[in-house]
Amino acid sequence: MRKQYRGILLALLFITILTGCFKDKTVDFIRTETSVISNESNHSTLETEGKEQEPKQQEPKQLEEPKVQKQDDTIKYDDQTELPKIVANSLKETPKKVQEVLPVTVSEEVEKEVEKQVAVPIQNAPTVKISIHDQNKEILGEVEIPWQQDLTAFELLKKITQSQNIQMDFRGEGENAYISGIDNKYEFDKGPESGWMYKVNGIFPNVSCGAYKLKIGDVITWEYTSHLGNDLK
Repeated sequence: MRKQYRGILLALLFITILTGCFKDKTVDFIRTETSVISNESNHSTLETEGKEQEPKQQEPKQLEEPKVQKQDDTIKYDDQTELPKIVANSLKETPKKVQEVLPVTVSEEVEKEVEKQVAVPIQNAPTVKISIHDQNKEILGEVEIPWQQDLTAFELLKKITQSQNIQMDFRGEGENAYISGIDNKYEFDKGPESGWMYKVNGIFPNVSCGAYKLKIGDVITWEYTSHLGNDLK
């Protein structure tokens, strides 16, 4: 561009000198064009310098992703058993726990000895015996039951007949208790002297059954008599 303008100016100067016409206008035109060219030249120079001086914008750096350490999910095995260490440790402790849980085996001899020791107090526990007879008929064979303090012959008969489902009638309470019938056999069924009597260790007591308190080892026998006990052995 500069070379073209210069060529034009030189041509105009050459024409002006030859012709001498329009001297003033040509000079003004030349000055104006020269000023324009100069301004354009300066402007282009400033743009070039500005571009050179303009700092390069740095591209933003990408943030680096934080490095996450991967957990080692692999299971470490014990060298000897090739099992996980936790399992190996639990296996080592298992025998102790098994010993605590497993029942202790006892020989038959020991069991028999224990049974003897347990049975001794039962065999030696205080008891009393009772039986019921209707002359030649046995209503209740001899039964052994635990002795209780202050238990009377009447209370013992009442308990045993109830437990064995044997019919029994009586009248009165306490020391005045009187047995009127057992197993549907009543007084006066065999005459005016018939009825029920009881023995303690083979002897007729001189007190009512409601008044007699049992002693350890007593044997109580209830029998039906037709003659106030004279017919009983």
